[in-house]
Amino acid sequence: LAQQGHPAARRVVAQAIRHIGIALADLQKTIDPEVFVLGGGVASVGDFFFHGVQAAADEYAQGFASVTIRRAQLGTNAGVIGAALAARHG
Repeated sequence: LAQQGHPAARRVVAQAIRHIGIALADLQKTIDPEVFVLGGGVASVGDFFFHGVQAAADEYAQGFASVTIRRAQLGTNAGVIGAALAARHG
């Protein structure tokens, strides 16, 4: 709906993008990881959301190391697969 221009949906998505971007920028400033990998529902929302998060993170990380964000290759199944592997090896 946000991509189609629905005003309420655009506001909600813009807030989510901003908050996730700020959180990743703050983590970048604090622990300086090489890359953030987003999985689950966040990774499957689409380019509109994903690129917005990257732009927000870049904005809030200015003056610090750049924020590198990638999508999890396993998408929404990453958590389930990780839990299964942990149970198998645990």
